[in-house]
Amino acid sequence: MTGNSFGRRRYLFAHRIEQQDLPSKSLVRALDDYWRGLATQERLPSRADIDPIDINLELLPWIFLMDVLPGAEELDYKYRLAGTRNAQLVGRDVTGFLASAIFDADDRQFMMQTFHTTVRERKPTYWQGAVPHDRHGSVAVYRAIFPLSTDGVKVDMLIGAAVPDNAPSSP
Repeated sequence: MTGNSFGRRRYLFAHRIEQQDLPSKSLVRALDDYWRGLATQERLPSRADIDPIDINLELLPWIFLMDVLPGAEELDYKYRLAGTRNAQLVGRDVTGFLASAIFDADDRQFMMQTFHTTVRERKPTYWQGAVPHDRHGSVAVYRAIFPLSTDGVKVDMLIGAAVPDNAPSSP
């Protein structure tokens, strides 16, 4: 099934989970640990706080970074970066594109809501799902989205990762 300019079929399923539901060796946990090491009770971390040298090398290709764009009716999100493995997983590089423009109608509502939820709650959100894959039929993924803020309060960027359940991770 296609429905967007990228010709990608929709998510097969996705639902919200809690942090403790992430597999213990998931690379998503590595990003969670990294983000939590930067955040304080008083302020959210900013993009300037992130140093790729400090991020697990196996995780880097799975990361995406998005600008939060205020809109007349609702927020939109521009992909500033989509890691190479993330692009391979979904079959396209979305760097530079608006989230509202890349998902078909069925996925758009769900995907935008995951971003909106993270911005509104100002805390990480976690998701489990399956994405269609040309060679494997589908791939089970764990996904997390983390808020970033230039002023420590208002969320103006998101960093996240969508990693297959079986992606290798180092201890």
